[in-house]
Amino acid sequence: MAIQHICFDLDGTLVNSVPEICRAVADTCARFKIPLPSHEIFYSIFLRLFDSPPIQYFRSLGYKGSPEELDKEYSQHIEKYYHSVRPFEGTQEALLSLKLLGITLSILTANRHEDIPAFLNRYQLNSYFSEIILSDFDKTKMLQEHVRSLHIPPQQIMYIGDLCSDMRAAKEAEIIGVGHVGIVEEKYREGNFFRAGADYCISGLAELAPLVKALRDRKATAASKNIIQACTGC
Repeated sequence: MAIQHICFDLDGTLVNSVPEICRAVADTCARFKIPLPSHEIFYSIFLRLFDSPPIQYFRSLGYKGSPEELDKEYSQHIEKYYHSVRPFEGTQEALLSLKLLGITLSILTANRHEDIPAFLNRYQLNSYFSEIILSDFDKTKMLQEHVRSLHIPPQQIMYIGDLCSDMRAAKEAEIIGVGHVGIVEEKYREGNFFRAGADYCISGLAELAPLVKALRDRKATAASKNIIQACTGC
């Protein structure tokens, strides 16, 4: 199976924005006088509920105001911290490896808090991508439209994301879904990715080119998925 195109999510996939998002959440809670739980509970809830719109996460912490007021406040804090977000280590090398294999690349993200081309240009990543698409939180429809616009057989397209909703969107688009564990709880993320419909799971972007080569050589089997047991469902 020759992969011709790979589409990436941005936050948590190409860039490590988790610390900045956590700071924005903490500042938003302080503004609305919402007591923060312990670090462990805070992080656990963050991981489990950030696969849904932010309002649901803040409701779980006790926010009782309007979604509009919450979105305005939270967006201000995201804007404040996002300048310090950095790509994951080795991102440029991983993208170059894929380009050398003749694969075209794009980004489909729900991030609307940053000038994405300017951000990518800041880290010399802009030239790797043929298209950057801004999506709603639910990426399903936009991903399906993007797949149709490529005029490539769906089985030769990958979507790389760090959320279970990304894997569900890939499944709906009938393309290959690859879950990127990144820096968060590997056991939690990896098991849930497969339950959400992921075809493969990687712990870092450097694993993508070898996966693509293995698929071209028809060597990527179910055994290579490293499915783990005893994980919570999505």
